[in-house]
Amino acid sequence: MGGPHAAFFAVKEEFKRLIPGRVIGISKDSTGCPAIRMALQTREQHIKKERATSNIRTSQALLANVAAFYAIYHGSEGLKEIASEMHNKAKTLSVGLESVGHTVVNGTFFDTITVNLKGITPEDYVACCVEKGINIFVDYSHGTVSISVDEATTEGHVVSLLEAAGLQLPVIGVLSKLAEQKRAMPLQMLRKSVFLGSSIFQKYKSESELMRYIHRLHGKDYGLTHGCVPLVSCTMKLSPAAAMLSLSWSEFTNLHLLAPKEQTRGHSALCLDLEQKIRDITALDAVSLQPNSGARGEYCWSSCDPLVS
Repeated sequence: MGGPHAAFFAVKEEFKRLIPGRVIGISKDSTGCPAIRMALQTREQHIKKERATSNIRTSQALLANVAAFYAIYHGSEGLKEIASEMHNKAKTLSVGLESVGHTVVNGTFFDTITVNLKGITPEDYVACCVEKGINIFVDYSHGTVSISVDEATTEGHVVSLLEAAGLQLPVIGVLSKLAEQKRAMPLQMLRKSVFLGSSIFQKYKSESELMRYIHRLHGKDYGLTHGCVPLVSCTMKLSPAAAMLSLSWSEFTNLHLLAPKEQTRGHSALCLDLEQKIRDITALDAVSLQPNSGARGEYCWSSCDPLVS
């Protein structure tokens, strides 16, 4: 049912909530712009198994749990601090690039700037950045480059990006001071409402406290340490330790979706090998490794559909 393709499923009105999965429809957001939202929710992770109508599940709840624990640990103030740090890095990068004649195209930004380079081609700039271990995005149709920062971006990364753009020995402290005076987000876009106000987001602020909390929650759950799990994703039924080992390899898990092809040869070889093995086993003419999870399948579809992308 998932994936970047149309799925047609017909039932009578009375049975629509027995359909596995969910139905996505077009609506409008708070500003009146078209938006895609969940129109009908059927069987999802939070429905108790005695009421479940199928065993079509994914491990997406695990990703949601990681995001929840991230929010619990940092709380609203921690998330604000992380966001501010990211935004300041982007502003520092913007000020530094503008100081040597480059033009930042988007005056409003949070963590990503698009730059019209002066005196250096996008291809040469990208090549210089790759030598420094940094990938950036190039829009060849407009002749611009886009650079994103996040909480993992270091001061060294910012310095490398500025040096590649022609700024000699950039002094981050000076640029940061200048960046403080730059407003890259309109006041009306700044959030003023309270969020993560529940007590759970105030309690567990040390590694040990969070670890104990997670362990207490673990004790309330039923998993493979207790017995067979008959109605959940196949991933949770049996995940051999050997199969999970690769998840600890940063070279395997930290590949960016838009990484250059020359940096993804290993992944491509693995995918092609897996496709061939599945074809050999099933005698199918072709096999697709497109995502089956709803969210990733929808992203994959939107990336393939020219009307969306």
